[in-house]
Amino acid sequence: MMIWLYLHFPQLLLDTLSSDNVVTGPLAILTPTDRLVCQANQKARDTGVLPGTGLATASALCRSLTIFDYVPSKETKRLHALASTLYNLTSDIHLHPPNGLICKVSPMLLLYGSVEHYLDNILEHLKSQNVNVNYCISHYPETTKYLAQAGENSIIDDPAISLSRLKTLSIRQIGLSNSQLSKLEKMGVNTVKKILELPLKALGQRLGQELTNTLRALSSKSLTTGNLFIPPENFIRNVELLYEIDNSQALLFPIKRVLNELNAFLKLRDVFASSVLIKLESAESTETNVYLTSATPCQKAELWWHLAQIKCDQIKIDSPIRKITLVADTLTPAQHVNLDLFDPVETKQDPRELVSLLQAKLGDEAVFSLSFDAQHKPEDTVVKTPPLQSFNPLPENESLMFRPVIMHETPYPLDCKPNIIGEPERICHGWWQHEHVERDYYVALKPNGQILWVFKDNNGQWFQHGLFS
Repeated sequence: MMIWLYLHFPQLLLDTLSSDNVVTGPLAILTPTDRLVCQANQKARDTGVLPGTGLATASALCRSLTIFDYVPSKETKRLHALASTLYNLTSDIHLHPPNGLICKVSPMLLLYGSVEHYLDNILEHLKSQNVNVNYCISHYPETTKYLAQAGENSIIDDPAISLSRLKTLSIRQIGLSNSQLSKLEKMGVNTVKKILELPLKALGQRLGQELTNTLRALSSKSLTTGNLFIPPENFIRNVELLYEIDNSQALLFPIKRVLNELNAFLKLRDVFASSVLIKLESAESTETNVYLTSATPCQKAELWWHLAQIKCDQIKIDSPIRKITLVADTLTPAQHVNLDLFDPVETKQDPRELVSLLQAKLGDEAVFSLSFDAQHKPEDTVVKTPPLQSFNPLPENESLMFRPVIMHETPYPLDCKPNIIGEPERICHGWWQHEHVERDYYVALKPNGQILWVFKDNNGQWFQHGLFS
């Protein structure tokens, strides 16, 4: 017989806001229509602000109460994110928006060995996600759902016990419409036990076929509701801020948390990201885009965090920020480096990570490698190339091999004649382009021991053109 697990997140929006923000005081979520409290943190509850409390009463009970409107779509987004993280532990996840997941347990028992071990892994993972959860495991998916929503929090092995516990619930706890509830309560039917005692055929004739279908589903072993969860190909995470932020450094707390989620996402799928987009949305709906780019695809949260710190130092916030969205959609299969078991562990920073940090700090054009180009003019022999690109080898020419490590882009004049060592090297170039230049180059020694590459022009002026190591 199939076994099902239902996970109900009773205050998912509240948990999400508490994780994404530094919440130090009372916080409550209000329904948008009747303005009643539907979720409240412990500090709000301590003042008497409980689910069902009206806005006026809640404000009178707690003057420092922070209010946030309940938006089902925001809970649904968080539900998708939780399903994505759970996909590494269990398959066949079905979404019950805005705050429920149902999982098929039976196929996972071969991996976990027992229902208890399976459940322990699920709950331990959800604990790390900082969400409150109620659960139930039984054989009837719809019954499992309503028992979990009622806070059952148990494994029910016997199908008869599942139905027995279901009968103790109110008819308001099994998803009936307001019109159905009104008609049943007028008939004196208030509990699931009483409604199940009535003949289904007569009940259907009086209250409609939809009601009888709902009641039949309670004892069905097949899943009739919910959409199968399909893992997303890209990473998108929204962060709702409780307060407007006008300081770029204050944005780093929620950004760091989401980057850790990105790291888990990439590891789970064994992919790397080459860029990350951070969208900063103000209360006036204006948007500022911050691009994080890595010189090589990677999945390390530390690198993305350092890049975010650098970029946040550079941006100017014109309007206070109320929402952050992080997107990583340029993903590539992971390229892992195989290390020798007996080689010492390298702790040096990856050069590509260093390039990424330098580019974020200085700009892409300010970071480059140097390569050799076979030109007659010494100023043109060293050229800029993309960072870490393999350089052209020096030609097998004895005179060209003897060149300084540091070549000045433009030679600059010397005040006096340098101390010459060695023989001169004459270089002539440009005559075929009507830019004839003729120079005698020497190796010279400064009093401090530094070795220079110098030349004298036709007017007898000495210039320094390079430095030897």
